[in-house]
Amino acid sequence: LDLLSIRERLQLIDSIESHVPQNPIVNNADAVFLDKPEEIKESLIRQLNSPLLWEDSVRSMIKNGAGTFIEVGPKKILSGLIKKIDKNVKVLHVEDTKTLELTLNAL
Repeated sequence: LDLLSIRERLQLIDSIESHVPQNPIVNNADAVFLDKPEEIKESLIRQLNSPLLWEDSVRSMIKNGAGTFIEVGPKKILSGLIKKIDKNVKVLHVEDTKTLELTLNAL
């Protein structure tokens, strides 16, 4: 396994063209909303080298009005964790065509 140094990671991320997102991004290293491309790039590096604040990130999103979460991928591990954080939010799951249709209908 060839591990990249922090400098190499920064160079790689800096080489990616980025734009202002249409919606703010919550990074798991700080559990805060980001909307500037440079902040997002810096947060990606912190996420690689810091403990993740996933629960704090979810709580921050809920506090700021998120009421629906969509987990994409096999199984429903994150969906279950979100429901443990707040039973009142809607959690949907997409892993195939059938669950995509169900999720789109639920929205």
